[in-house]
Amino acid sequence: MSAQINCEEGEFQGGQGSVYFLKYSSPDGNGTPLIMIHGGPGFTHHYLEPLYSLASERPVIFYDQLGCGKSDRPSVDEFCNVNYFVNELRQLIDHLSFSEVCLLGHSWGSAIAASYAAKYSNVSHLIFASPFMSARLWNDDIQRYKKALPSRLRRAVEDFDDPDFQEAFNLYYARHVYGKAAYDRSIVLSTDTASPEVYRTMWGQNEFSITGVLKDFECSDELSLITAKTLFTAGEKDTGSPKACRILSKQIPQSKVVTLRDCAHFPHLEKKEEYVKLLRSFLSDNKVGESQNIFARCLSFLKNS
Repeated sequence: MSAQINCEEGEFQGGQGSVYFLKYSSPDGNGTPLIMIHGGPGFTHHYLEPLYSLASERPVIFYDQLGCGKSDRPSVDEFCNVNYFVNELRQLIDHLSFSEVCLLGHSWGSAIAASYAAKYSNVSHLIFASPFMSARLWNDDIQRYKKALPSRLRRAVEDFDDPDFQEAFNLYYARHVYGKAAYDRSIVLSTDTASPEVYRTMWGQNEFSITGVLKDFECSDELSLITAKTLFTAGEKDTGSPKACRILSKQIPQSKVVTLRDCAHFPHLEKKEEYVKLLRSFLSDNKVGESQNIFARCLSFLKNS
């Protein structure tokens, strides 16, 4: 018999506007709360919401970052920077009165999760899903994937006005972004309620290059400060590639990398049952590994002092 799962909506006042969230919970779900941090930038929580079944074991919270979805949409000049979104996550945790949390950051959401976990010590488990945490590594993968396109289409991706741009766009996104999740209802909902203004300001015009606020973003130097038990996940052909995950994971002792075969950037939708099983196993493991060693804890303490 499946557990009863309840859902409630809420909002809290952030620095520049009201932020919408959903809380899934069950009577017997007493585990450490899990907060899902969506990507984009400018996407919404909907495409992560199919993971709500994890609420049978713990509260699961989804939210729309300021500027998209059901949250307020002030001028992008007021909030489109990494520090704002890290503080927004802290405000959500404080609003819900959580003393300890698990975090799942997908794509750009991983940058928020990593920056938060490096600064605060109240994260027990950390999941970097198809992560963006290094513009340099991400750009390396973009160039590698573009080189794998037919020569005619390699040229087309550089120019919106090229008559072959649409074909190149479709092929690249099918291989490395949407994969088999292209027509998933949750992806459609997130796309329809996303913010093009936030995406263009933070990222750029498309997935072929980073030209916005994040064009020089790097948080790899902060990863050694993370004390949470950490899991990296990536699709085999992901824009947040397995190769990048392996490089980043070396900064976090005892972190683990799992590659999901035949998947692109949304393996939690392409192989949902396998992905949920993976998360349940990871989140139920409370053993303290090397990633929570005394040296990392001391660094975290000094940084927060």
